[in-house]
Amino acid sequence: MSKGFIAGVATALVVVAVGGAGAYAVVQHQSQQKALQTEQAKTRSMSAKLASAQVKQSSAKTQTSQTVASSASVASSASSSSRQSPNDIFDNLPQKTQLALIITAAWNDGNPYMNTHYGVYMGTANKIVIYDYGEGAGGWPDHVARFVDNHDGSFTVAWPHTTTDNASANSDNTTWQDHSTITKADMLARFYATDAEKATVTAVEEELDLSTINKAFDLLPA
Repeated sequence: MSKGFIAGVATALVVVAVGGAGAYAVVQHQSQQKALQTEQAKTRSMSAKLASAQVKQSSAKTQTSQTVASSASVASSASSSSRQSPNDIFDNLPQKTQLALIITAAWNDGNPYMNTHYGVYMGTANKIVIYDYGEGAGGWPDHVARFVDNHDGSFTVAWPHTTTDNASANSDNTTWQDHSTITKADMLARFYATDAEKATVTAVEEELDLSTINKAFDLLPA
């Protein structure tokens, strides 16, 4: 065997060895690249899932906070309403309802007359005169009452007191005489607690005559 042949074979073996090593290195590099890409893909997927979970958690916390805040607001409103005093409740009623409650409390022991007219006079500060001019016999002193607002949740009720007969009664021989005191709390408790009581008050409202509300009662100045 010639030396040239041996040298050629040796060279070929070296080339093959080098080529094989290079191919192995390329394959190994490609495998590493794929593994790296797979790992990066997993990392991105986990990051996306984590971000989504954080967004959902944040949204849930926000909704919970809003719900708690809303519930707290409703509870606060209900609590505020429950803390209202009887005076506040009475004062927040419509004017006609307030007047009807006063009439209900003062007339005929809580049984106000119906099918009549209650003229309202509020031309004098802090005083209300109510004249039941549509029913019953007798002169005007039997059908009039004055209510003085004491600004403490109560009204002082007064009736006319005359030194003569009702037919001859006038401002010269008749004066207001205090009779009793009614309170807003008592009116609400006794005459506005049930549906039936509220229906009575509503019926009295229909009997009110407010055409004189800005005038003073001229038969007997308040």
